[in-house]
Amino acid sequence: MSILPYGQSDTPNWLLAGSGSLVTHVAVGALLLGGLHPFLTGPGVAPDQPRYSVTLQPLDSNTLAGLELREGMAGAEAGTESSPPEQLAALEGEAEHTSPEESEVEKLAALTPAPTEALPIEALPPVIADPVSPEAEPSATDATTLPPEEVPTSSTAPLSPLIPEDTSPLIPETVTALPSSAGDPVAVAPITSGAAVAAPVATSQIASVEPVAALPSPVSGATDPGRSTGSTTARPPASAQDLAVGDLIRKIRSNAGAECLLTLPRRDGEDGVGLDMMAAQDTAFSRFSETVLTQSDSDLRQTRTLLDPRQCPAVEYIKDNRDYPATRLGLRLDASSVASGTRLTGVLRGTAGKYVALLLVDNNGVVQDLQRFLSQSGNFTRFDVPVTRSGPRRDTAQMLIAIASRSPMQQIRDRNGRLAEDVFAGLQGSLSGQAALAITTFDVR
Repeated sequence: MSILPYGQSDTPNWLLAGSGSLVTHVAVGALLLGGLHPFLTGPGVAPDQPRYSVTLQPLDSNTLAGLELREGMAGAEAGTESSPPEQLAALEGEAEHTSPEESEVEKLAALTPAPTEALPIEALPPVIADPVSPEAEPSATDATTLPPEEVPTSSTAPLSPLIPEDTSPLIPETVTALPSSAGDPVAVAPITSGAAVAAPVATSQIASVEPVAALPSPVSGATDPGRSTGSTTARPPASAQDLAVGDLIRKIRSNAGAECLLTLPRRDGEDGVGLDMMAAQDTAFSRFSETVLTQSDSDLRQTRTLLDPRQCPAVEYIKDNRDYPATRLGLRLDASSVASGTRLTGVLRGTAGKYVALLLVDNNGVVQDLQRFLSQSGNFTRFDVPVTRSGPRRDTAQMLIAIASRSPMQQIRDRNGRLAEDVFAGLQGSLSGQAALAITTFDVR
């Protein structure tokens, strides 16, 4: 007989109680460890993410004109190839006035054989000849006297040395600036507020660019018919900056980003690389940096410019160009921020032999053609535009778009003063993505 207050033990009940106790202890231990974990371990280290520096200093938009994507190692030697005409025009100030055949003459002089010493002439022994008997002279009766022949005297003029024909001196061709002409005022759609207006001027004094002298022509000579006559110069090796800009262009082309977002690579100084960003929404800047840029792009500086949504058709027109995000024109402003009532000045590069259109897309979306404020000289086009701000100042900027084409751009000129959505819609020919472009922004205080 058992004296314990409980009966015989049941095995399933013991197993159930033990399992419950184990689960309870494990849960309590997990809670204690979770609560003490911040105290037992050091502060958490944030993952290494690229950081970008955003600057208000405008990047130079003139140094990317004609950029070609190049691969390889920085500073590597490259072969020779024909230089494009734009690069030859840039070298005109450094051309040395030397004879093209100077190096060939030096080579020929080096190959001239040394003079040889004359061999002495041996003296020959004298030869004794037999005496010759003189012939008998004819008698006086046999000789007949002939009258002297009359030689006709011809009056001959004295010979004078040959005198080369007098040719007029060659005058080097120079390209002078086009005379400034005052066009009739163009009717512009009424602007309500905050827009930069290009005020028509009756007689605008257009600043002209100094004449560009032509390069000295090579000395004419016989050319080998089987050899090309084109000039060949050695392309400079790709620098680290060129390779970095080319890599950034490939990243942008593989990921265009959000709508109404322009991302334009720029050179930042002699060695740095920058990124000029324009968008209608502020969140598009950070989203592009997080999704497209990598740790290797953390050193590049960014400029972020806010646009008005009514300027977005111009943005999409630029993105549809075949060269985007690179440019084939150079565009430099003398100042990116101008006071109202003053003039916006700058220069375009790479416009030789092309029709040029300079368009102002204000922050109301109105497009104005600035053709009458242009002055072209050789490969450069200078502009001097009077601007006036109407209404209160806003956070959005004014866009300046340069377009160059081999054919006239009458489609653009016929749509002057209309909204961007009407101007850049349905363009044909070279204006449908084939023209050379340049883009920048400015602010009117």
